[in-house]
Amino acid sequence: MSEESIKTVVFCRCSYADLVSDADRRQLQETLAGRGIEVAVVNDLCERAAARDPVITALAGKDDLTVVACHPRAVKWLLAWADPEPQGGKMTVLNLRDGLSASVLARLPGESGAGGNVDVSPSCETPADGARWFPVLDYDRCTNCKQCISFCPFAVYSLDKNGTVRVTSPQNCKDQCPACARMCPSVAIIFPKVRDTPINGDTVADEEVERRKADAVKERLKNGDIHSILAQRKMRAKMRKLGE
Repeated sequence: MSEESIKTVVFCRCSYADLVSDADRRQLQETLAGRGIEVAVVNDLCERAAARDPVITALAGKDDLTVVACHPRAVKWLLAWADPEPQGGKMTVLNLRDGLSASVLARLPGESGAGGNVDVSPSCETPADGARWFPVLDYDRCTNCKQCISFCPFAVYSLDKNGTVRVTSPQNCKDQCPACARMCPSVAIIFPKVRDTPINGDTVADEEVERRKADAVKERLKNGDIHSILAQRKMRAKMRKLGE
């Protein structure tokens, strides 16, 4: 196989969110191993991106990159955050949020039986020094209204030298708190690990509905104590997990 024909695939196990079943993870990794492609397996793409891991930034710069992870909008802006000046070309994103379907398998590059190179180190085996839960901004939607800066009490957001809102301290974000995304009037804040759409990066189906939702959240939180709200949300999440 010529160097020009080798394609690169990044497969995110999403190990910290349970969005993909273990059976699907195993089947996909076995399928990828049987093709003539280079495969980089990562435990958690969010964690690697937050750390701006050179492994991820190098892969993000490759031509004909295929990312097997979650919603394409989430992956696009996650990698854009990790590598603000990408040099690569076309990127294909295959969404595992709905399970490992035949259509996903059919879109994988390479040929069955060609034999590939599955790299699980260091991308999979070594924890990255990065946040696992943090927001990314969709700049196709962001209007730079700065409401997220005013709203977030944890200084996750700030302005860059050009006055543009950026996620500058992802490590400050509180686990399981997507409140800023729920009140964003442009639905521009993405939390890839959330199950609720469209703040998990899914397609925004109805702009007016999402605007009304954001207004309702802002009204509900206006006189509330954000710290108490977060504590209650964390307790509910813990109780759900214990009940599973």
